[in-house]
Amino acid sequence: MRNFEHAVGSYYNDNEIKIVKKILRSGETLTRGPWVEKFENKFKDLIKCKYAVSTSSCGAALEITSAAINLKEGDEVICQSNNYWTAISHLLKKKVNIICCDINDQLGIDIQKLQKIITKKTKAIYLFHHGGNVTDVRTIRKLISPKIVIVEDCAHALGSKINKKYIGSEADIACFSFSTQKNISTFGEGGMIATNNKIYYEKIKTLKDSGIVGKFNKQNKSIIDSFKVAKSKYFMPLGDNLKKKIEYLENIGSNFKISAIESAVGLEQLKKLRSNNQHRNKIANYYNSVLTNSKYCSIIKNPKNIYNSHHLYSFFLNINVKQKNLLIHLLNKKNIFIKIRFSPINWYPVMRYNGCKVGGCKKCISLRNGEDIWLNKLFSLPISSKLTMNDARYVCRMFIKILNYVTKKI
Repeated sequence: MRNFEHAVGSYYNDNEIKIVKKILRSGETLTRGPWVEKFENKFKDLIKCKYAVSTSSCGAALEITSAAINLKEGDEVICQSNNYWTAISHLLKKKVNIICCDINDQLGIDIQKLQKIITKKTKAIYLFHHGGNVTDVRTIRKLISPKIVIVEDCAHALGSKINKKYIGSEADIACFSFSTQKNISTFGEGGMIATNNKIYYEKIKTLKDSGIVGKFNKQNKSIIDSFKVAKSKYFMPLGDNLKKKIEYLENIGSNFKISAIESAVGLEQLKKLRSNNQHRNKIANYYNSVLTNSKYCSIIKNPKNIYNSHHLYSFFLNINVKQKNLLIHLLNKKNIFIKIRFSPINWYPVMRYNGCKVGGCKKCISLRNGEDIWLNKLFSLPISSKLTMNDARYVCRMFIKILNYVTKKI
């Protein structure tokens, strides 16, 4: 029996193995160094943004971003309802007010509902390109104040395009993921921040490397002179520590760096991105051609100006919950492992702890209508660069066979 449990995410070949051996044998430092810079420059050139900064993960990228845009306790932030935990965990730590916005039929933020919940207090909007489906950021930017920062969570959307431009190319700030299940990976974990704003770029670089963002002035000379430190090769040099004082402290960073090995592997993986995404699209198009013929399935149609990287293959399944549960159980028994991702973020225990209710509250607009559409009806089939077309045909055949069985049985 086929096993699709590991047929997800990115794959490595001899090129990645060779580059890892080369770096390890060279004895060069595994942090900072030329490989990191090469990876950032290659990524920047690929998506055509002005600046790119590598990070240890997409979660780290989002956390750095919330510091770079200087979110403070009490600030108001709008988040997409079908996002992942790491999209809001850093916001909860900063004690900002999270406003939850519902989604549309393409699993992106509902722009009409978004317009209704924007207030004078709104400081940022966190968008999510779910599964590779693209949200039209340019349209949203035209409708909102230029003072509101749009943060794009592109964890699923590396290689996705709108109007032939890569997601992140026109971003205020865009955060990408290279974790092991994504379209490409940097040895298990990794991330990237893309921006076209030089001020954000400088802050992001500082914050990701344990730096301090604020205003510095020269220290009073008499204070410097009062500290007589012996000069010795065994002491770490003081640098400007005694020559500067902080006038205004905005944020303190931490260690969110990526390694030389991860960067080198990322460079090799970027070479595969186009072919990986083309293969994913081939599988998605096949799934679409089959599922369109089922009365129980509603596929997600992308506009012609959208190129979907298809990190996930999602669609809506018009059956009841009991039928859906049995369908998943029987598919799993066939080693076709199905997981339904992303419950509404205001369902998370820590969000409810902060005052959110399942159906909505003063901090979250109601999700009752959205739940009927995407929580109970959303479904995903396996899709990956590792999945062959024969695999995809087998998955589809089993899915249709079991779907027809459960709908007759229950």
